[in-house]
Amino acid sequence: MINPKSFIFSLVFATSVFVPEMKASNLSDGQKFDLLHVCVGIIKNYLHDPRSYRRINSLGEYKTTGIIHYTATNGFGARIQQKAQCFHP
Repeated sequence: MINPKSFIFSLVFATSVFVPEMKASNLSDGQKFDLLHVCVGIIKNYLHDPRSYRRINSLGEYKTTGIIHYTATNGFGARIQQKAQCFHP
């Protein structure tokens, strides 16, 4: 049986957290950082241990690519790396 929480998480991040038409060229720096906070909130909502979240890429890289690279611990306590696309460059 498919875990609905995992399926929704995969679906959201496979298609981007927001509408695909949300292009970086249409967003101000302030809007990009607002999206960062929304994306981080969504990511933490689906983590086994939200307090283990650590962003590992720079804000400059995020601003350019729209991708958050992060680490968190899984259910076994091992630290894993993931990425999420918040907007399309």
